[in-house]
Amino acid sequence: MVQKIKKEVIEACKKFSEKCYLTNIDEYEKRNQFDNDKIKNDICIGKIGEVGVYYILLKMGIKDVSFPDFNIYKRNEKNFNSDLKTGKFNLHIKTQTKKSALRFEESWMFQKKDCVVKAPKDNDFFIGAIYDEDNFELKIALSNFVKLLKFDKPKLQKLSSKVCIYLKDNLQ
Repeated sequence: MVQKIKKEVIEACKKFSEKCYLTNIDEYEKRNQFDNDKIKNDICIGKIGEVGVYYILLKMGIKDVSFPDFNIYKRNEKNFNSDLKTGKFNLHIKTQTKKSALRFEESWMFQKKDCVVKAPKDNDFFIGAIYDEDNFELKIALSNFVKLLKFDKPKLQKLSSKVCIYLKDNLQ
């Protein structure tokens, strides 16, 4: 299913990334990532994915889904909680741009220390989305219970603190 992303949503996500990137910068620096514009863009794309998935779920008739959180948290308040919740499920949303998918293949990254990687619960559900920045469209490429997914190393060695879910390794 594909969701057209409205300009107002994109602007709200950009504003969100501008406000919160400073609370994320030290985590990026630990991974040798120092480009502030890239950090802001990563945060923006992630939030666009959450909003897009929210609307896709509504279109699918899932009415009890929580709206994405736009609160700005201090460094010590950050956590690995799910992005959205619906019923008894914790939804973990990851979004990759179409350009990145063409460059690195369709994949989504997690921190190795993320609870959902180390000890996923039975109700942890993953949704991997691809965002086409040229057409402002988001599609869900992969969805499954986290416990059923295969994680692997990222293609870039400098991202050693991360693990990846590759679409090709997780197709049923």
